[in-house]
Amino acid sequence: MSQRSRVHQLVHIVWATHGRRPLLPVGRDAELRRFFHAKAAELGCLVVSSGCADDHAHVLARLRATIPLSVFVQRLKGASSHDLASADWPLQWQERYWAESVSPFDARALADYIHHQRDRHDPRRAEEGWLAALELEGGHDRC
Repeated sequence: MSQRSRVHQLVHIVWATHGRRPLLPVGRDAELRRFFHAKAAELGCLVVSSGCADDHAHVLARLRATIPLSVFVQRLKGASSHDLASADWPLQWQERYWAESVSPFDARALADYIHHQRDRHDPRRAEEGWLAALELEGGHDRC
Protein backbone atom coordinates (compact mmCIF):
# COMPACT_ATOMS: atom_id res chain seq x y z
CA MET A 1 0.00 0.00 0.00
CA SER A 2 1.35 3.41 -1.03
CA GLN A 3 1.53 6.08 1.63
CA ARG A 4 1.87 9.79 1.00
CA SER A 5 3.06 12.58 3.19
CA ARG A 6 0.40 15.10 4.12
CA VAL A 7 1.37 18.68 3.41
CA HIS A 8 -0.67 21.74 4.32
CA GLN A 9 1.32 24.66 2.94
CA LEU A 10 -0.36 28.06 3.36
CA VAL A 11 1.44 31.14 2.05
CA HIS A 12 0.58 34.84 2.15
CA ILE A 13 2.02 36.49 -0.97
CA VAL A 14 2.09 40.18 -1.83
CA TRP A 15 3.39 41.91 -4.92
CA ALA A 16 3.10 45.41 -6.29
CA THR A 17 2.42 46.94 -9.64
CA HIS A 18 5.35 48.14 -11.72
CA GLY A 19 6.61 51.38 -10.20
CA ARG A 20 3.86 51.13 -7.55
CA ARG A 21 1.55 52.82 -10.05
CA PRO A 22 -2.18 52.69 -9.25
CA LEU A 23 -2.99 50.14 -11.96
CA LEU A 24 -5.58 48.15 -9.99
CA PRO A 25 -8.90 50.00 -10.11
CA VAL A 26 -11.62 48.71 -7.83
CA GLY A 27 -13.76 47.84 -10.86
CA ARG A 28 -11.28 45.10 -11.84
CA ASP A 29 -11.09 43.35 -8.46
CA ALA A 30 -13.61 40.60 -9.25
CA GLU A 31 -11.96 39.87 -12.60
CA LEU A 32 -8.51 39.61 -11.03
CA ARG A 33 -9.86 37.47 -8.16
CA ARG A 34 -11.48 35.01 -10.61
CA PHE A 35 -8.30 34.90 -12.65
CA PHE A 36 -6.09 34.12 -9.62
CA HIS A 37 -8.47 31.37 -8.49
CA ALA A 38 -8.58 29.78 -11.95
CA LYS A 39 -4.81 29.96 -12.51
CA ALA A 40 -4.14 28.43 -9.08
CA ALA A 41 -6.59 25.61 -9.81
CA GLU A 42 -4.74 24.83 -13.05
CA LEU A 43 -1.66 24.23 -10.88
CA GLY A 44 -3.56 22.07 -8.41
CA CYS A 45 -3.39 24.83 -5.79
CA LEU A 46 -6.10 26.81 -4.02
CA VAL A 47 -6.46 30.54 -3.55
CA VAL A 48 -8.04 30.88 -0.13
CA SER A 49 -8.38 34.64 -0.39
CA SER A 50 -7.22 37.47 -2.63
CA GLY A 51 -7.54 41.21 -2.55
CA CYS A 52 -6.08 44.37 -3.99
CA ALA A 53 -5.29 47.94 -3.23
CA ASP A 54 -4.58 50.41 -6.03
CA ASP A 55 -0.94 49.38 -6.34
CA HIS A 56 -0.55 45.87 -4.94
CA ALA A 57 -2.21 42.48 -4.63
CA HIS A 58 -2.45 40.02 -1.74
CA VAL A 59 -3.03 36.28 -2.16
CA LEU A 60 -3.42 33.64 0.52
CA ALA A 61 -2.86 30.29 -1.15
CA ARG A 62 -2.61 26.64 -0.29
CA LEU A 63 0.17 25.28 -2.45
CA ARG A 64 0.40 21.72 -3.67
CA ALA A 65 3.54 20.10 -2.26
CA THR A 66 5.07 19.73 -5.73
CA ILE A 67 4.63 23.38 -6.77
CA PRO A 68 7.49 25.69 -5.77
CA LEU A 69 6.42 29.09 -4.47
CA SER A 70 8.42 30.88 -7.17
CA VAL A 71 6.60 28.96 -9.92
CA PHE A 72 3.21 29.67 -8.38
CA VAL A 73 3.88 33.42 -8.11
CA GLN A 74 5.39 33.59 -11.59
CA ARG A 75 2.31 31.94 -13.07
CA LEU A 76 -0.13 34.27 -11.30
CA LYS A 77 1.83 37.41 -12.09
CA GLY A 78 2.93 36.50 -15.60
CA ALA A 79 -0.37 35.08 -16.75
CA SER A 80 -2.41 37.95 -15.32
CA SER A 81 -0.26 40.64 -16.92
CA HIS A 82 -0.25 38.71 -20.22
CA ASP A 83 -3.88 37.57 -20.34
CA LEU A 84 -5.62 40.52 -18.69
CA ALA A 85 -3.55 43.49 -19.82
CA SER A 86 -5.15 45.57 -22.53
CA ALA A 87 -5.10 49.08 -23.92
CA ASP A 88 -7.52 50.18 -21.22
CA TRP A 89 -5.73 48.21 -18.48
CA PRO A 90 -1.92 48.25 -18.78
CA LEU A 91 -1.40 45.68 -16.03
CA GLN A 92 2.29 45.26 -15.19
CA TRP A 93 3.84 43.86 -12.02
CA GLN A 94 7.16 44.58 -10.39
CA GLU A 95 9.75 41.78 -10.42
CA ARG A 96 9.76 41.29 -6.67
CA TYR A 97 7.30 39.75 -4.27
CA TRP A 98 7.02 39.11 -0.55
CA ALA A 99 5.85 35.81 0.92
CA GLU A 100 5.38 34.35 4.37
CA SER A 101 4.17 30.97 5.52
CA VAL A 102 0.97 31.07 7.54
CA SER A 103 -0.30 28.87 10.33
CA PRO A 104 -3.72 27.32 9.66
CA PHE A 105 -4.76 28.85 12.98
CA ASP A 106 -4.15 32.35 11.57
CA ALA A 107 -5.62 31.72 8.13
CA ARG A 108 -9.21 32.79 8.79
CA ALA A 109 -8.29 36.23 10.15
CA LEU A 110 -5.72 36.76 7.42
CA ALA A 111 -8.16 35.69 4.70
CA ASP A 112 -10.64 38.27 5.98
CA TYR A 113 -7.95 40.97 6.03
CA ILE A 114 -6.92 40.14 2.47
CA HIS A 115 -10.47 39.96 1.15
CA HIS A 116 -11.23 43.41 2.58
CA GLN A 117 -7.92 44.94 1.52
CA ARG A 118 -9.47 48.02 -0.07
CA ASP A 119 -11.58 48.73 3.00
CA ARG A 120 -8.56 48.47 5.25
CA HIS A 121 -6.05 50.18 3.02
CA ASP A 122 -5.58 53.80 3.95
CA PRO A 123 -3.15 55.77 1.78
CA ARG A 124 -2.36 58.02 4.74
CA ARG A 125 -0.91 55.11 6.72
CA ALA A 126 2.78 54.41 6.95
CA GLU A 127 4.33 52.11 4.38
CA GLU A 128 3.03 48.58 4.65
CA GLY A 129 5.02 46.14 6.72
CA TRP A 130 5.59 43.62 3.93
CA LEU A 131 7.25 46.26 1.76
CA ALA A 132 9.36 47.64 4.60
CA ALA A 133 10.50 44.10 5.47
CA LEU A 134 11.47 43.47 1.86
CA GLU A 135 13.56 46.64 1.75
CA LEU A 136 15.24 45.94 5.10
CA GLU A 137 16.26 42.44 4.09
CA GLY A 138 17.98 43.80 1.01
CA GLY A 139 17.18 40.58 -0.79
CA HIS A 140 14.22 39.30 -2.67
CA ASP A 141 12.98 36.53 -4.81
CA ARG A 142 12.54 37.31 -8.46
CA CYS A 143 9.73 36.03 -10.62
